[in-house]
Amino acid sequence: MTMSEKPVSWGSARAKLGRDPERVAAARHAAEAEVLAYQLVTLRKEADLTQTELSKTMGVSQRRVSAIEHGQLESFELDTIRKYVAALGGQVRVVADFGDRSVTLAS
Repeated sequence: MTMSEKPVSWGSARAKLGRDPERVAAARHAAEAEVLAYQLVTLRKEADLTQTELSKTMGVSQRRVSAIEHGQLESFELDTIRKYVAALGGQVRVVADFGDRSVTLAS
């Protein structure tokens, strides 16, 4: 910055950059997928299972388990996640949250 340039406040710099709602939503979705993947890996390890052992119980390939555990969930159906959780001894519940009330759609 030269002497003739005025410093720019963080607020005005941020306003110039703007917020792209699609980018923000995509980043949020990616972060949520990463957190979910981490939780699934933790559950599998707590059950003392390898990806290969889990895949056999689920009836899918080890690559598919790996993809799930790397947060690549958009290409998977709910049934795949149900199988993953069932292979660990749990069950999946689908809940629609409307703020003031929740509705269980599937369990």
